[in-house]
Amino acid sequence: MSRSPQSSRVSPLLGVLALCLTLFFVIAFVSQSLQARRLTAWRDSLAAEIESMERERDDLLLERERRQSPEYADEVLREAGYAPKDAVRVVAVPITATPASPGATESAASAPAAEPAGEPIPGTQWFDNPNWYAWRRLVLGE
Repeated sequence: MSRSPQSSRVSPLLGVLALCLTLFFVIAFVSQSLQARRLTAWRDSLAAEIESMERERDDLLLERERRQSPEYADEVLREAGYAPKDAVRVVAVPITATPASPGATESAASAPAAEPAGEPIPGTQWFDNPNWYAWRRLVLGE
């Protein structure tokens, strides 16, 4: 069996062509692997950055909540010298009327109304001024 001259030239050419294709696919595979590794690293860094931003957002929300409190306003006023260090803050709490039971309203309606006194009670002249009336309205909700 003899080989033809043409087949002897085709074999090395096919070998070189197969080697070139194999080399091309290996290089493409390696470059894709490197790109996948870079993208994974980039994804991890972005996830860490998002986590950091979420922590910063939570801290800022807590700080906003703290700064909107009356205690923070008192602290700032004391630090600025607008309020004395030993000042006591008074918070007005509104009083809402609760509905009474039906039996209580009937007994209150049948009781005679108290007559207003014509003369002031002795010893109460200290409380007969607009400031005390304002405090009474504030506390009693009148």
